[in-house]
Amino acid sequence: MRTDILVFPVLAALLAASLPAAAQTAAPPPRPDRYQRLIARVDTDRNGTISAAEADAFAGARFDRLDRAHRGYLTLDDWEGSLRRALDRADETRRPRLERALQRREAAFKAMNKAGDGKLTREEFLADSRARFAAADTNKDGQLSLEELRAARGHAF
Repeated sequence: MRTDILVFPVLAALLAASLPAAAQTAAPPPRPDRYQRLIARVDTDRNGTISAAEADAFAGARFDRLDRAHRGYLTLDDWEGSLRRALDRADETRRPRLERALQRREAAFKAMNKAGDGKLTREEFLADSRARFAAADTNKDGQLSLEELRAARGHAF
């Protein structure tokens, strides 16, 4: 009986000593959502919103990255390139989602290519970006807040 009396306090002390270690291995803080990350990337003046000028600069830089041949326009292949490469590497569970995304990307290209010539110019690309920014800027203050970005589901510029 004497060992039972000693075992309980020893176990309780060991458990109490391990609690701080368990608390230190708690889950990391949540990662900022995609809209917060987008603001962090685009908001160059760090005021917590995206201005029309910041969105325009970001869209222009995106066009330049996609225009690898520096022709001043994008073809459908340029526009879909990264998605097609991801589709080539995708497993069967991810493939249907990427195929749907590819269809949406093709439709977006055709909608932006106002001339219908298969060459999406920088001007067409930026005009579409500006129109989406204006539509997402619901309070018409020339800035996109986190709430406005979320309401536009990220398709704001």
